[in-house]
Amino acid sequence: MPRPSDITNKIDRLANIAITDYEIDIDFMSDIVKRAKLINERAEDAGFSSTDAFMGEDGTLAITCYFLNKSVGVSILPNGYEVYSEKNQELIDFEVYQTEHQVFAYLDSWGRLWNSSEFYQGTHTIQTGILAGSPPLHFGEVGQAESLLLKQVALP
Repeated sequence: MPRPSDITNKIDRLANIAITDYEIDIDFMSDIVKRAKLINERAEDAGFSSTDAFMGEDGTLAITCYFLNKSVGVSILPNGYEVYSEKNQELIDFEVYQTEHQVFAYLDSWGRLWNSSEFYQGTHTIQTGILAGSPPLHFGEVGQAESLLLKQVALP
């Protein structure tokens, strides 16, 4: 898989195809490309090992950020973002955001979680009381625990 820094050129190539072959408005694509590059850069900063870029039918772009058997996908829409997380190709979270700062927080949170040594070893526990008196949750057991943690304590 390509490193996030290698995907910038692919984003430009996809935009060129959208403009020339599919007659997508150049101003529309300029905005989408700028936002896609920012998300791709943030993925690298957040610790994802690789990224890739894809073009949708309507000229939108999607950036997928990978870490081992996990991924975060970001579809860049004209008026926002659709963001999802997968583990072993199974959906564990889906969100719709309006700002890139919300997407950055999402990437940062998942990147920190997945890069933590406790998570990598599958031994991290969220203690009772942090999640409103919930019983302890153990990372690595179920993707739902990861999603719940981020929604409760990390994401805006």
